[in-house]
Amino acid sequence: MLDISTAGSDYDTALAVYTGARGNLTPVTCNDDADGALTSHVSIPVAAGTTYYVLAVAAWSSPPGTLQLSLSLTPPPPPLTLTFSYDPKAVVDEQAGTAVVTGTLKCSRSVKTTITVSVAQQLGSSSPRTGAGKGVVACSTKASSPFSITVASNSTPGLSDGPASLRLLGSGCDARGCAKTTTTGDLQLVKKLK
Repeated sequence: MLDISTAGSDYDTALAVYTGARGNLTPVTCNDDADGALTSHVSIPVAAGTTYYVLAVAAWSSPPGTLQLSLSLTPPPPPLTLTFSYDPKAVVDEQAGTAVVTGTLKCSRSVKTTITVSVAQQLGSSSPRTGAGKGVVACSTKASSPFSITVASNSTPGLSDGPASLRLLGSGCDARGCAKTTTTGDLQLVKKLK
């Protein structure tokens, strides 16, 4: 964010900001008499590689005096990041055809994250077995946030004891941006003890 101000000037000022090429400028914003004062102030989001032209003038035909022009650039916040870690074993209930996938999620900012889990399993020459589940985790910057997602079988036969492949998709947004991450890997489904 770029803040431009004429605070401290000793005459009535007006500010305007433009982009484009000289002779073909496009207005971005303007201000006259910010906060009830005779000086001006604008704030605009800026992009790297873009040239901005600032025009400071004496407003309303007032005689010019000493101009105080200040610019302050606030860098954007770091991007939101999400990082998964999952347990390599998941408990499967063969009768129900469900499995519980557990792990942790780390976030660079506190955010609610939707986690979608997909499990695929190929046991011998039988039909592929698949399952999916979804949950929401409140992720904090202070520590890894645990998750436990029940994956329901969406195939017949259902999920069973044995090796499987896993895909985790996480997505979250806050007021400053969104992030999405995917993790894939191997998973061992183990029978639920009775």
